[in-house]
Amino acid sequence: MVPRGGGWLANRPNPASLPPWLSETDVDFYVTEFTRTGFGGGLNWYRNIDRSWELLAPLAGARVRRRRVDLEEKSLAERRQRKRTSAIRRRQ
Repeated sequence: MVPRGGGWLANRPNPASLPPWLSETDVDFYVTEFTRTGFGGGLNWYRNIDRSWELLAPLAGARVRRRRVDLEEKSLAERRQRKRTSAIRRRQ
């Protein structure tokens, strides 16, 4: 059990800065949403873990085919498109 007023995170220092993939806006959004709705949905996933295993059994051994790089490539493609668009505008 987690002791009152503490736990695993209570003894961890606050990081000096956020990682590059997480902005203050992101943190504010999640704090607002968790304050508004609570964390019941996340906890319910664990409460229902036995049923989840049954439902996911057909996927045993399946591999995730989409790579994380694909997300970065989309962002890169968007940046390239913006560069092309601005280069075309400069020529006009």
